[in-house]
Amino acid sequence: MQKFKLMLICSMVILWSNTGRSYFPNLGAGARPMGMGGAYIGLADDANAPFFNPAGLTQLMKRELTAMYSMLYVGLNPILYTAKTDRLGYHLVSYVQPVRQNTDAIAVSWLAFNSTFYDENTFTLSYARYLYFSHRAKVFSSLSSGFNLKILNIGIEAGEYTKLDSDLSTHALSKSDVTLDFSLLLSVTSKMNLGLIAANIRPANMGLIKQEEVPLRLGAGLSYKEGNTLQLIDFSWRDKILNGRKEFNLKLGIEHWLLRQACIRAGYDIKSISTGASYRYGDRYEMQLDYAFIYPLSSFVNTFGTHRFALSIRF
Repeated sequence: MQKFKLMLICSMVILWSNTGRSYFPNLGAGARPMGMGGAYIGLADDANAPFFNPAGLTQLMKRELTAMYSMLYVGLNPILYTAKTDRLGYHLVSYVQPVRQNTDAIAVSWLAFNSTFYDENTFTLSYARYLYFSHRAKVFSSLSSGFNLKILNIGIEAGEYTKLDSDLSTHALSKSDVTLDFSLLLSVTSKMNLGLIAANIRPANMGLIKQEEVPLRLGAGLSYKEGNTLQLIDFSWRDKILNGRKEFNLKLGIEHWLLRQACIRAGYDIKSISTGASYRYGDRYEMQLDYAFIYPLSSFVNTFGTHRFALSIRF
């Protein structure tokens, strides 16, 4: 796709070089999950669940609203073809509403990446419900399913470059399509959960000039909780990332709560290491502040990493 010419001039090809495609890079979502390396498929117990495993929404007993603000790759300062510094943004808002006496849940969310000239938006409607639940069973006490309907949108801002480019000047500078996710969450024991997800099941063509599909992604994750400590591991696979090759990833995370109000966490995946912290307070209206620091292990130099901040309210 000739859009890469624009990325080269604007240095964005460097920014996304580890994904092989410029649209919808797998940057993860939220501050709490990314503080644990993005290992969240087997947990997914808050308003970040739609982005990892929508089946986990059945675990929420209260309504929840979360918002995240990100500072991507601080110090990188990509330069545009106009010689100006680009500004990169990556943000989300997600709201969850339990229904039917907490046996079902629905959620609406918005995830956005934006720069001076290029934008990506994902609007998601999620639904989850218990397929099976038992208070008496010590193993396999519950099974939940989850579903995402996602509307994907990309857009390039018209400018001098788009007028001069022979391909971009004759094609629309925005594109939208729809895709689907399906997931499961199984309570193996009172301490362990298993999560599974198939994302982008319906091929979404996001190519502005020729057909280019957002790749299918499959994932599995385990979470294990002992006291105030949570341990997580995820495996993921994505199809046709670069030159037809597949992408495999391993993610590890750990979280420990102190005095039920403060939390520290750390994580690892093949491309980055991370750490984070949280503080929560309140009873009827519980608020939680989350922070995550993610440092890339490859593809980037002269950066102070990515910083994410999130605020969640449960009521």
